[in-house]
Amino acid sequence: MMKNVSPRDKAKVKNESIEQIRSDLIRPFPKLSWKLIGTLIILSSILSWSISSTEANPQRLVEGVPKLIDFVLRLMPPEFEFTDGSERAIMLPSFEIREISRTPKAERAKKANDEKIAEMTEGQLLFYVLDTASGEPLQVISPEEAAAINPDDVKAIRPYIVDAGFEIVLDDWDESVMVVEEGKNVVNAVPYSDGQMVVAKRYLLEQGEILIGYPTIIDSIIETMQIAIIGTLGAILVSIPFALLAARNISPHPVVYQVTRLFLNVLRSIPTLIWALIMVSAVGLGPFAGVMALIIGSLGSTAKLYAESFEQIDPAQVAAVRATGSNQIQVFNFAVIPQAFPLLATYSLLSFESNVRESSILGIVGAGGVGFIIQKYTSLFQFQRLMGAVIILAIMVTIIDRLSDQIRKRII
Repeated sequence: MMKNVSPRDKAKVKNESIEQIRSDLIRPFPKLSWKLIGTLIILSSILSWSISSTEANPQRLVEGVPKLIDFVLRLMPPEFEFTDGSERAIMLPSFEIREISRTPKAERAKKANDEKIAEMTEGQLLFYVLDTASGEPLQVISPEEAAAINPDDVKAIRPYIVDAGFEIVLDDWDESVMVVEEGKNVVNAVPYSDGQMVVAKRYLLEQGEILIGYPTIIDSIIETMQIAIIGTLGAILVSIPFALLAARNISPHPVVYQVTRLFLNVLRSIPTLIWALIMVSAVGLGPFAGVMALIIGSLGSTAKLYAESFEQIDPAQVAAVRATGSNQIQVFNFAVIPQAFPLLATYSLLSFESNVRESSILGIVGAGGVGFIIQKYTSLFQFQRLMGAVIILAIMVTIIDRLSDQIRKRII
């Protein structure tokens, strides 16, 4: 029947086919079919099941925004814990530098009783801290002012005795009752004079000065980097043999392939933090436990990625090298590695970046690194110092990312 079709009809059919293809290509949505409908139903069911289990609710998120903002505000301004002896105050804009040390904390006042009030010596002073029934802020008053207070307006009134040259003040931060020299105030238990400011809850600076020093967390971050470097290198060396056994086109036998894949799956299913707990119990506290945890924890993922890199090589090149009479090691060196190397290098760099982030939390269980410092700041509610640590971590991760990107460009 095709022989009876005229050239015009053939051209018409061809044009219709081209128009149909063009229409299919520019269609914004796929053509509706029973297969597509079934797929959408399955995906919708999975999404609905997941939402119901996770209690995902946009309204709860909106209601939590004020709390989130409040938490972020408590992180500001960032603070740093400096190594003793490294602190310096710089006067701007003259850039005059002076050494500075931690300011001793003020003494908390002790409540006096009637007996101690009766035994007051000459020069000692008596103050009262008034807590009104109306809920107003606490006030420090003199004995004369205390005598004039209406008892009905008093919720509590507490006496305090100080020596000559000292007075009772309320801490600007939490209204704690403190003893300081006359003319001074207190914030976070640190006494300061007019024109001074308290920085990082422990240093006194004059107006126009800024505080610099060597943050203690840098030593922990350096240790974190060292853990990540050694852990990644160890994982790379251990992963290559397992990757060869787990690559479908290189593995010596299907049984070996399946067993190796199963072993790597088991390793990947256990979080690195769990491996850190196991290693701490095995080798004790410290960075070595973190190194071992990273090696074992990243072995499963790294070996799988390496295996997939080996599976993507061109078998024709392998056959060509083997045809020259090369042995297995030579075939691997000259046919497998050159093809897979760009992917191997890329996955190694990604593994290192991932291990840097992993090693930053291993210290929570005693496996070294910056995690211990972060846990300390969190448990002591030192959120501003926590923010300072996060900023330094972010800078470190950014530098590593830029270096890795440059290395990848040179390799690929």
